[in-house]
Amino acid sequence: MDLYVLKEQLERIERKLDARLKDRWLGTQEVVDFTGLSVSTIHRAINRGELKVHQGTGKNLFLESDVNRWIKNGE
Repeated sequence: MDLYVLKEQLERIERKLDARLKDRWLGTQEVVDFTGLSVSTIHRAINRGELKVHQGTGKNLFLESDVNRWIKNGE
């Protein structure tokens, strides 16, 4: 394999990993503060399946990228 091609592939992988590490987890109150929306609006979005939520720790956690995507799609 050409070293140049290998270097390009490694740089692409590195950029993807860097982007994932920058994504942070937010609690419900942090989403409220981040978006300026009410807790009930956040809960409605969860119930409608519009906002992806992770509940593995016993509380609602949201990836900031998911919140941004939801906002960008018009709530």
